[in-house]
Amino acid sequence: ARLHAKAGAFDTASEHYRLLAAKLARHGEFIDRQRIIVVGGPNQAPMDLAELAREVATTLPTEAALATAQSIVVAARRADRHEAYAAYFDAFLLRVLAHLYTPQEVLVQAAQFSATATTVSDPLGEWDAAKATELIRLHAMAGNEQRATELLRTLLASSSPTGSEAGPPEPQNQQRYELISAVRTLAELYGLRQIDLYDGTPAPLHDLILRRERPFPAASENQFPGDVAWMTAAADALLAWLDDPELDRASVLEAAFVVAWQLHERGEADHAKAVVSKLAGNITADPKRLGLQHLVMMSLRVGNALPPDLAANALAKGNLSVEQEVEVIEGVRHANDPATALATGRIADNDDKLAVMRVLAPLADDAGDSDYVADLNNRINAAEEARRDLGLDESA
Repeated sequence: ARLHAKAGAFDTASEHYRLLAAKLARHGEFIDRQRIIVVGGPNQAPMDLAELAREVATTLPTEAALATAQSIVVAARRADRHEAYAAYFDAFLLRVLAHLYTPQEVLVQAAQFSATATTVSDPLGEWDAAKATELIRLHAMAGNEQRATELLRTLLASSSPTGSEAGPPEPQNQQRYELISAVRTLAELYGLRQIDLYDGTPAPLHDLILRRERPFPAASENQFPGDVAWMTAAADALLAWLDDPELDRASVLEAAFVVAWQLHERGEADHAKAVVSKLAGNITADPKRLGLQHLVMMSLRVGNALPPDLAANALAKGNLSVEQEVEVIEGVRHANDPATALATGRIADNDDKLAVMRVLAPLADDAGDSDYVADLNNRINAAEEARRDLGLDESA
């Protein structure tokens, strides 16, 4: 197909692309699974069907590309029907059409292939998270920020403990096992990243995290005009929903951290820091300190200093590595007076951790705590001597 396309023989190239699509899309809908348990899927395929459609869109003239992509879409759909197959097909369809049409046109053209492609229920159906994620992206690309935000809220509302019918299925049986196997094969064929479904259908939030590049792009191949403005608006919406009783606070926090992460990965450091700072303020006001561990990791990632009381909580939990403890203490030191930083840092002074003691010694000196300085210096010398005796690097 590529050779013919380079030679300008586009009709012949189109035929080969269609043949490849037909060969990849071997669904095995009518195999007797009582007799044949394992069915070969597209594991050794040179590409998935979404990648194939993307290539078609870039190598063939518009008219030929549209006709070829239509054949790919037709081949991609299973002949048998199930809501899971339909939802995954819709997600795939939206991705394919986005290579060929503007976002606004995709939302119109998709209806020609599937009446359900551009709609989701509220709460989401068990299998609709992948489609909802694609719709969020499409509406954001089309400038429909309000609709994209509404879909994001629906996804999060469906992730709450009481907001969705999705979740662990009935006890596993052969029919369910076959369905999940088929869905997993479809996900591979369609180019959709997939969480393991054998222990139950994951909450939609998990799908959002897995597919975060689609609605919140960091990688260059996923970016679109206006995406940073959309991500910032999404972060603002998520921050506003943190105290919404209709949403699960933990789910909203996780989604907000995802957006902050993606902004940072995108190189939008100031935007990422602003989101993390607002999250820190919200978590500070929460007596339960829900999301503190994520906040610590994100603050270290983007270079934000934690508020002293949150830093103290994080250090007291004892879940951080020595390197992370040092980073937290240094962050507090840069943003506060020596006495405050010392009071916070002393919480981590246990087990004679050399790196921590080395950070605390000058802090104690600046704070005028001579007794603690002397104690730290004695312990530092003892630790360094012990490392020398063991032949270890004293600078560690």
